[in-house]
Amino acid sequence: MVNRVCDHTSGRLKLCPDGSKAQCPLHGWELDTSTLGYTNVEVKKKRLPYSVEGAVLHFNMDSHCLEMPSTTRRSNAKTVRVRWISHAAVLVDLGDLTILTDPWIIGPCFSTGWWLCPPPKEDVSELLKKVSFVYVSHNHSDHLQEETLSVLPKDLPIICPGFKTESVIRPLKKLGFTNVQAFDFNEVYEVVRAGSNSGTYVSILPAGDFRDDSGLYIESGDFKALFVVDTNALNNLVLPQNVDVLFAAYASGGSGYPICCENNSLKEKLSILKRALASNRLGVKMYIEACVPKLFFPYAGFNSEQASRDVFIKEYNLKMSSKDINNFVSRIFSDVETVDPLIHDTVVFDKGKIERIAKIEIIFIP
Repeated sequence: MVNRVCDHTSGRLKLCPDGSKAQCPLHGWELDTSTLGYTNVEVKKKRLPYSVEGAVLHFNMDSHCLEMPSTTRRSNAKTVRVRWISHAAVLVDLGDLTILTDPWIIGPCFSTGWWLCPPPKEDVSELLKKVSFVYVSHNHSDHLQEETLSVLPKDLPIICPGFKTESVIRPLKKLGFTNVQAFDFNEVYEVVRAGSNSGTYVSILPAGDFRDDSGLYIESGDFKALFVVDTNALNNLVLPQNVDVLFAAYASGGSGYPICCENNSLKEKLSILKRALASNRLGVKMYIEACVPKLFFPYAGFNSEQASRDVFIKEYNLKMSSKDINNFVSRIFSDVETVDPLIHDTVVFDKGKIERIAKIEIIFIP
């Protein structure tokens, strides 16, 4: 007995008529039901424990949530200012500490395949001077972006997941950063700025599939934030509950498959892309059900194809807008607030109240 969730991007496996195989419609991953191994990669599915009594099948569907140890809890209310910078780059101002996530603010990534859309803030240079430490979730170039990192001080503290492959810490050190810490998964770390008593605690959580990816949980005073980045089933959905804000990727359209594959017709490509969009909506729904946030904040999807060679890709590579995903969330979860960072790029959390602040366009007139 296994669950139907594909271990690639959380699609739903569908049994073949004879039951010998199960296939995911998103990317064609195929599971051999006799071995529980996928036929296209060396990944095996985990068995679920069960028992049979007479004609009755018994199995447990345990629900777990993540809690910080009681010793970390602080009852003090605090004002937290969160500002979206670009793509997955978010500045979390906790008063005595300022955290920057996955900075990509300069130039393109993925061999000029992705460009920031919209471009970064005009005041981004001043914002970077306030950063206490940086979190890098994984080594994809829209999260670990060399051009952006090159403008940061080499002694700036950076935290990253402690993957066995060292796929994040090695390139950071190669770039010359001298204060990089690889955190163990599901461990709680207190972050203290010299001369202050921050009471800020962070934990890095692993992706629910086999890939080197991670998310970040921050708890500071009465403020709780969860960044699931673009992971699949983060921490197997064992997540903190009743968080103030959930940051999650939403857009889809980030893969070269199927739009760059010549053995698919355009009709087949569009059909696959529509299924991928549905999978992304399902992923967001699962995260909201697991962590019960007050506010949903879509991020890590604000990019576009801009190179002249990519005209076809830009026209047909279906993506979801921040407005689309917010409408979906509001329709399913009437008690969860949403924010569109294209309209309000700053949110202030103060004593249980949420205030949206419209983004300020800085225009230089010669």
